[in-house]
Amino acid sequence: MTLAVGTLVILAGLHTQSLAVFLLGGALAGLGFGSSFTGGMRRILAVTQPGERAGVLSAAYLISYLAAAAPSFAAGLLTAPWGLRTVAGAYGALVIVLVLVAIAATRTSKARLDPDTHPATPDEPTLVGDEPSELPVTR
Repeated sequence: MTLAVGTLVILAGLHTQSLAVFLLGGALAGLGFGSSFTGGMRRILAVTQPGERAGVLSAAYLISYLAAAAPSFAAGLLTAPWGLRTVAGAYGALVIVLVLVAIAATRTSKARLDPDTHPATPDEPTLVGDEPSELPVTR
């Protein structure tokens, strides 16, 4: 959620032309992105076999860099015809929507994995989609 709040503060800084507000938003968005990225990597590593981690992390970083670079290039190209405020507003709105989707997906995933709402049986894995032989069943 810090990423979404930081993005809103960045947009407020652009709208009010306040460097202090813009920098505060950048700091908040950076904290939010860092914690989101770290949490995502932890989730990936939790379900990856030790011998496969190098390849999986390489793919995750490649996708992450492409996911950051492509919209940035597009925003740069669209700034000349549409203007900075319009492009920044659209880009910020997209970031906020994606953050909210990620939060909803995470909450849904946690609810399915919560032992109180979905107790694991000896034949059922604790993580949805994983084979019982790959992960120990926790009760």
